[in-house]
Amino acid sequence: MKDLYLLLGLILVTAAIDSLVNPNATARTKALHQKFIDNYGFGVFSGQTTFNYDDFVSRVNKRPIVRGFDMQNYSPNNPWYRFQPHDDGTVDAAIKWYADTCNQGIVTFFWHWFSPI
Repeated sequence: MKDLYLLLGLILVTAAIDSLVNPNATARTKALHQKFIDNYGFGVFSGQTTFNYDDFVSRVNKRPIVRGFDMQNYSPNNPWYRFQPHDDGTVDAAIKWYADTCNQGIVTFFWHWFSPI
């Protein structure tokens, strides 16, 4: 009986990763999803944030497929929000990096929440 529950659980997990929640997903989204499915169970998608990215690449001599970009300067509660441009080029840098990877890289964004107090 334990094996049956395990098998049912695996079937449910497999069904969950085989479909997207948005039936109108773009072709690029579907391709990325398929990349995740094709690599499921075979390895890890490694990544690095923008901070120290170039240093990381020079040390390991490889480029991670995932790169995270920080959106902290877009927050109005950022302590230095009034002293520097809100658009610090993060989005343009992400677009450029994606293009530099021949549209194969996976871009992620993260941000910091600053308390308004």
